[in-house]
Amino acid sequence: MNKKSLNEHRYFFGEGTETRAYEFLGSHFEGDRVVFRTWAPNAQAVSVVGDFNGWNSEANKMENINGIWETEIKGLQEGAYYKYSVKGHDGSICFKADPYAVHSQTAPETASILYRMGDFGWTDEKWLKK
Repeated sequence: MNKKSLNEHRYFFGEGTETRAYEFLGSHFEGDRVVFRTWAPNAQAVSVVGDFNGWNSEANKMENINGIWETEIKGLQEGAYYKYSVKGHDGSICFKADPYAVHSQTAPETASILYRMGDFGWTDEKWLKK
């Protein structure tokens, strides 16, 4: 299966027909950096906050590309806690967990956790054949 390009993901997401948004939204390790993307079309500003930047909304601002906010941060480690800092048009700021996170803290805590998906070795072939 061929992976879609980022532009194809954006196109199909905007069209409302994207079926694999998890491939580009959320947090993804790419070499020595982590790419973050989230959908927040009505936000005034969005940034990534976490234990790696003191939960500082000014530290890692994201760029808005047609409602999809994105940034990359180098040097982050698997297991780091993060959220999105979303600034509304009224100036209010709230921290939101990543809806596309693949790992999260246990309730009542709510931070998303950086996790490398990697090449998981599925072992359910026998079950799938049934």
